Amino acid sequence: MKKVLFILFILTFSSCSNYQKLLKSDNFDLKFETALSYFNESKYSRALVLFEDILSEFKGSNRSEDIYYYYTYSLFYLGDYTSAAYHFNNFSKTFFSSTKVEEMSFMSAKCYYLDTPPSHYDQSNTFEAIKQLELFTSNYPDSENITEAENLISKLNLILEEKEFNIAYSYFKTSKFNSAIYAFNNFIESYPNSSFLEEVSYCQTKSYFELAKNSIEENINVLRINAKSLEDGFPEYDYWQGGIDFYFLVGGEAIAQYIEINNLPSVIFQDPPTYTNIENGRGVFS
Repeated sequence: MKKVLFILFILTFSSCSNYQKLLKSDNFDLKFETALSYFNESKYSRALVLFEDILSEFKGSNRSEDIYYYYTYSLFYLGDYTSAAYHFNNFSKTFFSSTKVEEMSFMSAKCYYLDTPPSHYDQSNTFEAIKQLELFTSNYPDSENITEAENLISKLNLILEEKEFNIAYSYFKTSKFNSAIYAFNNFIESYPNSSFLEEVSYCQTKSYFELAKNSIEENINVLRINAKSLEDGFPEYDYWQGGIDFYFLVGGEAIAQYIEINNLPSVIFQDPPTYTNIENGRGVFS
């Protein structure tokens, strides 16, 4: 076992030593071949350093396009999407007659997608990613990457949708019901087919209920019935408000007649006629 570890150590040390010697070498053809070998072995860190080292040396040559191509993909596979997006886009501008322009345009837009944050962060990058992907679909409507681009746009729109829902929901959770209702209305207009609609409907209804409840004076003489306790309380629903207070102002026909008389147009009567249904007095009993 110790011999195996020792051999592995020697091989690793030798590999590192050869790599360091190559970095100091002026043999740019060997650097290119070695960088390409590292790239194909998914050793992108080493490949990136070598490709970067020879970029300027092969500028204007037949290899210039290939070197820049692999250099940019090395950045991409290392997860540096900001730099990769720039270089994919720059490749399209630099080698505008290349057969790889369409591919690089798509990859640039895809990097913007991969660099977007979760919904609870600022979504400036998300809007930019949608813009870049839509630009690609407009420029290359027959591309084999169209389906993927459209799927990425849909996913980005879901992030924005979730962001808008979370904003409205935060108003609801902090009891800012007027703001919540306004935000939920805007959400429904913007995303009429959203998967959040059931929860939005519940939160919006609850917001209206809380506003109404807080605007009515408590009356100890009002009988309260919890509808869920009734046989037709719809217990199968996921969301249930619980108890709702119904307030009724009621009166008989006498009250209705009194209101009707006193609301007659003033062009007919200067003063509304006196109406009473009480003997030896004035007033309305109902």
